[in-house]
Amino acid sequence: MIEEFWLTSGYWGFTLDPPYDQEARYDSLIRDTICCMLGIHLAVKFGKLMRITPLVKWPIRFTNDNRPNPHNAWRWLKFGIQGGCMWQITLIFNVDKGPFNFNLNNVFLIFCYSSAVMIFYLWNVNDYPDCSKRHVFCWYFGWAVVVMFVFGFAVYPVFRSAMYLILCVECLLSLSMTTLDALINTYPALFDELIFQPLKSSSFDMGHSSMSSVPIWLIEKCCSELDFAGRTTVSFKDFADLLSAKMDKKQILVGPRSSNGYWTLERQLKLGAKVCFRLVILYIAITQPLLYDGVQYKRHWCGNPNVEWGNGCSWD
Repeated sequence: MIEEFWLTSGYWGFTLDPPYDQEARYDSLIRDTICCMLGIHLAVKFGKLMRITPLVKWPIRFTNDNRPNPHNAWRWLKFGIQGGCMWQITLIFNVDKGPFNFNLNNVFLIFCYSSAVMIFYLWNVNDYPDCSKRHVFCWYFGWAVVVMFVFGFAVYPVFRSAMYLILCVECLLSLSMTTLDALINTYPALFDELIFQPLKSSSFDMGHSSMSSVPIWLIEKCCSELDFAGRTTVSFKDFADLLSAKMDKKQILVGPRSSNGYWTLERQLKLGAKVCFRLVILYIAITQPLLYDGVQYKRHWCGNPNVEWGNGCSWD
């Protein structure tokens, strides 16, 4: 999309080559915009589903504190480096051969992207102090699997329309995430054991930076079990000491959840509506109505002629 914004200057790409088919470039810009918006939506949805803490947070702070601070400038530098690497790797993508043709470069793209994600896992694994290592691994591994699934459709594309392909992939991913979300909320204890692994508060400290992330129900439960010996007030220090002692003794887990009362009628109706909407869009994408079966543009942006949905930029 950054390259296509150069069209406003009358040129194409960072080489400032003149585009031979201006209409094709603006059409591509529309497709890429929709693709990016759907991608952002799915990324946010997947992040909430995996309940991962953000790697960075605004505002940026130039401090000398430890690296796990998401406001730290060092964390933002890492985030920028990793984002730049992802951008450059994605540029390997190429489907100039057209549909029903094998694209070896997209296989290479999947390998490079998924490998980079796992390298970033090794680099960032200690930057999530509130998450277990298995939780962080599942987050990055799931990210790699989603990427392989998305780009896998471009290895041997069977859709003549890029728009319909984008809608199909988005619907399949959205349905998969909706199903996984339903399973997580139906069997919370199972997924806590397999993925999330809530951390134990073996050394609770009221001054810890992650205090704000402690669930309210946990504080209420501890308070209900504390013995204040008839006192009507208590100092914050005494409260912290009592709460810490109780949690150390009981080894209370941060985050045990239950599905009791979760599936209300409202949630069931919302889930049904989401699934039905995605199925309708998926049906439209698969049937590909109003599809123009001819060559839409005479030339590729590089000047080579488009023939049978392919062009002279094909990799042999």
